[in-house]
Amino acid sequence: MSPMASLPPTAPLRKTVGLARTAVRLASALVDLALPAVCAGCGELGTPWCATCASFLDRSAAYPRIVAGRVGRAATPHGVVVAAGPYDGPLRSAIVAFKDGGRRDLLPVLAPAMRAALVTALTITADEPGGPGEPCEVSEPVYVVPAPSSPRSRRVRGDVPTHLLIRAALAGAGVLPGRTLVWAPVLRHTRRVADQARLTRLERTGNTDHAFTVRPGTPVTSGAPVLVADDVVTTGATARECVRALVGVGARPIAVCALAFTPARETGTPGTTDTTGTTGMSVLST
Repeated sequence: MSPMASLPPTAPLRKTVGLARTAVRLASALVDLALPAVCAGCGELGTPWCATCASFLDRSAAYPRIVAGRVGRAATPHGVVVAAGPYDGPLRSAIVAFKDGGRRDLLPVLAPAMRAALVTALTITADEPGGPGEPCEVSEPVYVVPAPSSPRSRRVRGDVPTHLLIRAALAGAGVLPGRTLVWAPVLRHTRRVADQARLTRLERTGNTDHAFTVRPGTPVTSGAPVLVADDVVTTGATARECVRALVGVGARPIAVCALAFTPARETGTPGTTDTTGTTGMSVLST
């Protein structure tokens, strides 16, 4: 037998190579479907989140800040309001894509910034003096209460993106401040509310006034320390209503945290300073 006779036939080999290439192309197409190859921050093709937008988010959310309430005390009767960064640029685009564009692949992108806001809020409250917003003991669990989603939003989206974000952010968030954090989605709507994004400052307040209640049978009562969490804080109407409902059942809100805050120029009061000493926002004032 000649040496050539022992080699595999050319045609089957080519067929095998062709099938392998087809499989690779199909796998690539499936990856593109699962992870959209368009940056959610700037629209750049070829990546779901480009290096430029990643760098912007790292810089803008590197140092979560107090956006309502005075530094050095509980600020308002129920704590400071902390946000990771301004609701602007790539962060704003990513939040909109995540919530309303079905881009749940952005969860690992946004969760670290949300976690930073959680940790900062907890750390600040640990250093506060006593008073109405007295911080909890380290041994006490802190109940993380998300702002509720309306039934209509759940039907339209099929899930609650803000809750997904906060739950992802909770992973490891209690390690640095040494707290035990308990996920507690205890708030629900008592009536229908309009989409806050389409309303003015005054309309937002009326829209959420007495719109939430605490579900019966929850552990968030009788002085339980709670941290209210949301994705974006603008006028603070939603946060105020969350606090009102929680205080009404005896809970003790210690702070509010959010992924982003709307800059003052978009709240309808450019260049003004509110009663808490923070430009453009008075989230928890009574």
